[in-house]
Amino acid sequence: MQNPLLSTNSAVLTALLGSDVYHISEATSQLEQAGIIANEQNIEKQAITAEPSVASAKVTMISSDQTPSSLHYDYLGENNKYILILIDQPLKSEIISSKDLLLLEKTLAALKLELRDVAIVNLQQCEELHFKSLKDFFSCNKVIGFGIELAKIGIEKEVPINTVFRIEECPFLLASSLEELSGNQAQKVVWWSAMKSVF
Repeated sequence: MQNPLLSTNSAVLTALLGSDVYHISEATSQLEQAGIIANEQNIEKQAITAEPSVASAKVTMISSDQTPSSLHYDYLGENNKYILILIDQPLKSEIISSKDLLLLEKTLAALKLELRDVAIVNLQQCEELHFKSLKDFFSCNKVIGFGIELAKIGIEKEVPINTVFRIEECPFLLASSLEELSGNQAQKVVWWSAMKSVF
């Protein structure tokens, strides 16, 4: 016996719901989906051809003596997935060299990530280098350090290269510099294996 409360009659449904009911055909739905996909592809093409921009942000923190200090970080990316990438390069006008950025973008693509998902910070351009300040500022849930000294960010720990460890509940991969990795295939294989364990 058919349930008397079930109906496909639009007049009945309109009376029950108190508003107009519309039926969208499957063909219309498919056209809309095709339009959405096309728009996403255009957005991705624009993102690929656009020059990466450096995001800048400020936050005011209270230090232990209760005097406010302004903390400022320049970084590349949008930090959409809270992944912090630390490098240590003597650059002034850019965060990361174009050659290293290319390697990093290829790596992110292999992990199904984009530049906008991460924040790339050059430690030589930072005012505050302590890891806790960086973690609080970027709210990171993963950190990758390329060619950095842990002591420089206040982590007093001996960690071999291409090793994952945890600091303040956050997985941290300490890797060789991007320049070293690009020229050493054997080291790149070890690094890639460690990267996959983080992601």
